[in-house]
Amino acid sequence: MKKSMRRKLENELDDLWREIIYLTYDFTCEMCGREMTPEECHAHHIIPRGNFNVRWDLGNGSLLCNYNHNEAPDAPHHDNEKYLEWLKVHRWKGHYERLLRKSGEKGGANKLEILELMQLRNRLKEIKICMEELRAKSSLLTYTIRYSL
Repeated sequence: MKKSMRRKLENELDDLWREIIYLTYDFTCEMCGREMTPEECHAHHIIPRGNFNVRWDLGNGSLLCNYNHNEAPDAPHHDNEKYLEWLKVHRWKGHYERLLRKSGEKGGANKLEILELMQLRNRLKEIKICMEELRAKSSLLTYTIRYSL
């Protein structure tokens, strides 16, 4: 049975969101600073992904290693309250509160229309391309500096 167009778009948006979160944090755990391979990365939704107002909001993501995602005393899937306290200290002031406000708009769980999903997909694709280009330029600059001295 074929997936609906909506489900395909949502899956594509999930993948794009996750890949952008990886790039945003340069494959590094936000909590411990450990560098990871893509397979080791856990892109975490600060406000649960069931809330469509912030599901693909890039500010609603955090990149964590498995330990800090699932096992640490302040891991979001171990003790979410401790994780949120950590987040409030380590993110810019008002970040979590902004997400909470946005998540509560229009009841919080309203699904976007197909056209809105398509527009969001296009925006996320553009962001991903820009981030990949910046990462490539940064790597080239680092290589040039490292080997020219």
